[in-house]
Amino acid sequence: MSRVNKHCAQSSLVWALILASIVLCRFSAAQTQAAPKSADAIALAQRSLTAMGQPAVSGDQVAVVSGTLTQHGPEVTRFPIAIKSKGTSRLRTELTTTQGIRVIVFNNGSGQVQHPNGKIRRLSTESTVSARVGHIPAFSLLAEHQTPATTIKVLPQAVVNGTSMDVLAVGLYSGSTSREAAERAERTQKLIFIDHKTGFVSQIQERNYDQGGSGVYRNVETRYSDYRQAGSIMVPFHQETYANGVLVLELDLDSVSFNVAVDDKEFELK
Repeated sequence: MSRVNKHCAQSSLVWALILASIVLCRFSAAQTQAAPKSADAIALAQRSLTAMGQPAVSGDQVAVVSGTLTQHGPEVTRFPIAIKSKGTSRLRTELTTTQGIRVIVFNNGSGQVQHPNGKIRRLSTESTVSARVGHIPAFSLLAEHQTPATTIKVLPQAVVNGTSMDVLAVGLYSGSTSREAAERAERTQKLIFIDHKTGFVSQIQERNYDQGGSGVYRNVETRYSDYRQAGSIMVPFHQETYANGVLVLELDLDSVSFNVAVDDKEFELK
């Protein structure tokens, strides 16, 4: 395989995994079933969001971050990265590569990649339907636990590296029948591990589906650390993403800003 083709193949994996940790969208199918929610789960979610400084996310909440994305593989490669988001359903990621800037845009359930040469590729809904703003857990699917299309329940506590964790299962619950909605909830389910002492999200486990619509997926785990206060919100300045147990990406943030001016056109799809 040529160096260029090898880079393209690695880039495809990078973007598939980025979709799992930093992308977002909102499922728009008709909601006909009431999403199951437990009072205990709602209380845990609210406690965590309050601890992270964001008990409620508005549709106009803007976040702009910059930092470095490190890709692990046969070679370790680092890229400057900038991420802009609005609410929990719009996101723009700009990655500076040796070929130029690669842009990923998500807007309410649809997404696209614009390559440095200007070519645009639309992304499959299956791979993005349950994604949210993964790099800021306060803006993740956890922030939508009260919405009609989100189901949430408590799982048994876990101990991770000696730390007690509360565990929530959160997913999208939508369909014309209860069975259809339950199947969708299972496919989109995220396991959210919350530090019992601090209330901060420690890791999120989920499935990342291939772009071809084959139903094949990777088990993706994102681990968060180095929480710092940015304005009123606690943000993890370091995160690691594992695919089927192998470290593939690291994201290190340099700066975080909230409620800055971002043009809605930056989230438009072409």
